[in-house]
Amino acid sequence: MLPFDAETLHANLGQYNLAFWPASIVGLLLGLALIGLCLRPRAGAGRAGAAILVAAWTWTGIAYHLGHFATINFAAPIYGWAFLVQSALLAWTGLLRGSLRFESPSRTNRWASLAVLILAIPGLPLLEMLAGQHWPEIALFGTAPNPAALATVGFLLMAARPPRPLAIIPVLWALASGATAWELGLWQDLAAPVATLAGAALLFVGSRQTRRAYEMKNTAPAIESINAVTLATHDMARAVAFYEALGFPILYGGRTAAFTSFRLGGTHLNLIAVPAEKATGWWGRLIFHVADVDAVHARALTLGLRPDFAPRDADWRERYFHLRDPDGHELSFAKPLDED
Repeated sequence: MLPFDAETLHANLGQYNLAFWPASIVGLLLGLALIGLCLRPRAGAGRAGAAILVAAWTWTGIAYHLGHFATINFAAPIYGWAFLVQSALLAWTGLLRGSLRFESPSRTNRWASLAVLILAIPGLPLLEMLAGQHWPEIALFGTAPNPAALATVGFLLMAARPPRPLAIIPVLWALASGATAWELGLWQDLAAPVATLAGAALLFVGSRQTRRAYEMKNTAPAIESINAVTLATHDMARAVAFYEALGFPILYGGRTAAFTSFRLGGTHLNLIAVPAEKATGWWGRLIFHVADVDAVHARALTLGLRPDFAPRDADWRERYFHLRDPDGHELSFAKPLDED
């Protein structure tokens, strides 16, 4: 059982609007500015919109709930402090951290956001007037709770990655406000809580897709490792013999194949046969880490190969030497000196 009836509720709202005139007009103008920010989002629009919402939640929590509504409803102080908590969350998330950014929301969220904001700011007052309400007994954005909750959900729908916890208090208020409107038979006042709950549902369901789209656009996929390097050869038999002699184990193919693969731990070295008219030659350098650089160099000499130079210690703390394969690909055999 509510401690007030519909007539008392409307009278309390009228006294509140008159007591703080022209705050309601200022709030309405700020609401229209909020719609403008969402219609033509620019850099800083998220912070500007968050500032408008912070002002609306702070004013409504203090002036309306703690000041006027508390005179007829014992639960109003609880609502007032909840509104101030919401204001603090918006200030932290939207103003200080700048987490409310309008970066390519989905088409569904964009149109839903604009529809919700239009309903919250000019729409709700028009519905009340159509239902027979007259000024000053009309709730306006910036000074009344229902438009603030609904506009917040609309604003969050426009954000690229909306922080869903910011919708919790608007949803709780919508439930409380909707229950009050139902109990008093104020059917026109059900529009705001129903729209708030519907917008929040879209926010919770759709934000996963919006977040995924944002991450796909702004986050490069992880490159885990190099799996294989493929070198071109004019003579597969000669190239396979070269690498086999150096101790490379064959995984696939062989001297008569068009493609050969050697397994090197978790990676692979591939050879692919190309026509003689297709040039090969220097393209860079392939580096192999080995257990003993000098032993590999000695084996190369034993096989009659001609390394570019004897093993040497580099300034980057690595011992290495270079050797070219039969097709001119430069190979480096190395070992970090720190492992010695």
